[in-house]
Amino acid sequence: NGQAYFLQNSQCILTCPNGTYGELSNNTCEPCATGCNTCFGPTLLDCYSCKQAGSTKYYLIYGTDTCNLTCPAGQYQNSTAFQCRLCSANCLTCINSSTICTSCGFAPSGTLLFLQNNTCTATCAPGRYRNATNNNCSACHPACLTCNDNTTNYCFSCTNTTSGNTTTEYYLYIGDT
Repeated sequence: NGQAYFLQNSQCILTCPNGTYGELSNNTCEPCATGCNTCFGPTLLDCYSCKQAGSTKYYLIYGTDTCNLTCPAGQYQNSTAFQCRLCSANCLTCINSSTICTSCGFAPSGTLLFLQNNTCTATCAPGRYRNATNNNCSACHPACLTCNDNTTNYCFSCTNTTSGNTTTEYYLYIGDT
């Protein structure tokens, strides 16, 4: 009938148990690599699913049969399923969830995005500017409500600051930044 039997604990079986695979060269059930929960071969490149081995967690890289200690950029570690899962389309990298971004790149539409409060956005909140050096929404100078960088030389609009009982008012020169 074309089926192979494998020797496991002095018994011939059709399917090897989890943690082992059927080795056709000698028809025995052989152990998966450390970190593989289920596998079809002897290495970490031959895994169907991953597991924790001692205190070390292995993650199945999305779209592959590979268990690894870390996930590649664009994927995050799901510690309960021991899988790498995809970040949302707006995140270049993420952590713990597809929508908790740690860095930004381009949106699917091609718009450059900037990191603000673990979210990638095309526009930054008041008091922040789009910093193209690190793709973050960085803080303006305290005198600026809107700005182009974090110095007082590039404010588009000004704000007031309060320190203790003292309020400092800032004013924008007409035609200047």
